[in-house]
Amino acid sequence: MKYHLLTTAALCAVFSFGLSSCKKSSNLPAAAAAGDLETVQDMIEDGADVNAKEDKLGGTAVVEAATAGKTDVVKALIAAGADLTIKDKKGEVATIRAARNGHTDTVKALLAVGMDANATAMNGAPALLPAAWNGHTETVKALLAGKAHADAQDVNGNTAITFAARQKHTETVKALLEGGASINSADVTGCTALIYAAGNGDTATVNALIEAGADLNLQELNGRTALIMAAEKGHAEVVKSLMDAKADTTLKNKSGYNALVVALMAGKKDMAQNMLQAGATVTPAEVESFISLLTARKYSGIAEQLKSIGVDLSAKGEDGKSALMIADEKGHKGAAEALKAAGAAE
Repeated sequence: MKYHLLTTAALCAVFSFGLSSCKKSSNLPAAAAAGDLETVQDMIEDGADVNAKEDKLGGTAVVEAATAGKTDVVKALIAAGADLTIKDKKGEVATIRAARNGHTDTVKALLAVGMDANATAMNGAPALLPAAWNGHTETVKALLAGKAHADAQDVNGNTAITFAARQKHTETVKALLEGGASINSADVTGCTALIYAAGNGDTATVNALIEAGADLNLQELNGRTALIMAAEKGHAEVVKSLMDAKADTTLKNKSGYNALVVALMAGKKDMAQNMLQAGATVTPAEVESFISLLTARKYSGIAEQLKSIGVDLSAKGEDGKSALMIADEKGHKGAAEALKAAGAAE
């Protein structure tokens, strides 16, 4: 070991590189990532390339320092002329890396010297999106103050507010709303922040969005509203919040089922009963369709379950037809038998 150290020193001396040359060959991005300000400053003084990249993702020293939240190192590199526009292999600049990890002070330092808060990575996402996804509320606020576009989208149409809602970050959602984010923006699936929050059973975020005026009845690509999504997942508190806010209970998904029927299909009998008591309705045609479907799938007792939660199996729709009449007309013998067994009349 001693021989190796002596040999290294000797080589530096023999070839007149000296100590400074040994420092030049060191890894500036690694030192920056470690937050070793003294070493970074020494390397800069010795002529190290301030824009040298590390090998794995191709981040420069300032990008690596920003990733680790080493604000003092970031400032030193900026003072030394680091190029803040250089991107890594994913197209990310220092602000995006810092924002993802919630390094608010670093983000502020970068914005203060003119970095674009809306610079995007290869996936089209600016710093605001990863900050929102990870629930870094203060970082989100700093970016919005730095003129970040509140409704910026990545290539999949994701916005910061849909990202925050998907991850149950209520305070981040509120910060985005205060910063001007569109409350009803949807991604490529058609899901809004409210639909995501409802599907997650995130009552706090659902309530915040309701209070802020979110459209309760928007439907994603499969026709599910926030209420249908919550009913499908069995999130009783969210269902109650949406029902109290007068969400439309008659809207149907692509399969033709409203939230009440979806709750029953999911086996959420108590929830369905509560929905009925709160004003949800189910038409005779929906009753027939529901029973026909489940009878075909060899379920039993469906009509009795409907009856037990308060559905009038003999009720007639606007066309004057009851569920039993509809079943007879369609030739759905199983549904007709189930309705009759439960006491339904034409």
